Amino acid sequence: MDISGLDTKTILLVAQLLKEDLESFTSTSKGRYRQGDFPDSDLAVKAYGSELETLESFAADRCMCMSIARAVRTDGKAIQQEQRTENRAAQDRRFALSLDSRRGAAASNIAEQAAEIKPQADEADDELLRKLQALYVGCSTEDDELVQAESSSWAASRSKPRTAQPTVACISCGDRHVFYNVARCPCKHEYCRACLASLFEASIRDESLFPPRCCKQPIPVEPNQVFLPPKLVGKFKAKKVEFETPNRTYCHEPACSNFVPVQFIKNDVASCVRLRSKTSGNAATLVRG
Repeated sequence: MDISGLDTKTILLVAQLLKEDLESFTSTSKGRYRQGDFPDSDLAVKAYGSELETLESFAADRCMCMSIARAVRTDGKAIQQEQRTENRAAQDRRFALSLDSRRGAAASNIAEQAAEIKPQADEADDELLRKLQALYVGCSTEDDELVQAESSSWAASRSKPRTAQPTVACISCGDRHVFYNVARCPCKHEYCRACLASLFEASIRDESLFPPRCCKQPIPVEPNQVFLPPKLVGKFKAKKVEFETPNRTYCHEPACSNFVPVQFIKNDVASCVRLRSKTSGNAATLVRG
């Protein structure tokens, strides 16, 4: 069943109607077969019922996610405004202290730099919020429909085609992608999901490429997690711990050579998480600075 074009309310209604039909069919089929017999039709009915439960679970999860996204969209600007007010107050205090220290010229430079950097950070936050809103809330008002009765105006406009989303060219492959499928780097260059993933994968394989960069500026993983596969994010964070550890310890087994975090080293004995084996720090450990 293709449900990609259906809203959550319709999905729940379809699932409920199909479940009622299935229950009606099941009740009329009871007693037709001997006890212990399981014809193919019964197995098919059970499989179909399982699919309907999965569909209902999907719709419920989607409803919850839309509700959370709606709350973020509603309160996000107020939270950002409060943050900006606090940042301005902190900046003013630092500027006043610098003036008291008779460093007026330096203070002016600090204030100018802070004034330039902060709007850039705010702009990046706003851009990410717009992408998340388009990605998880959509360009329609479906999230409002989940918590309120459907209005006649919405019912009339629901059949209208959605407006085309703006596209952005990836700096790496050159292809154009919908703007919420493109990540923006600190240098303002933008990468599609596939090219961004390639950068992070390369930085995991080759330490000289870590952390991933564009225009010599590191690309942070935290604000870009939404554009990367979860498994890749996990591998990257694990590798980050390894690459940022001085005097690293590795498993003594050549077939493993797995990195051992400092938390698993006690009394100069390292415990390999992968092999559940012990590695002596004095003899068999592989250590690199």
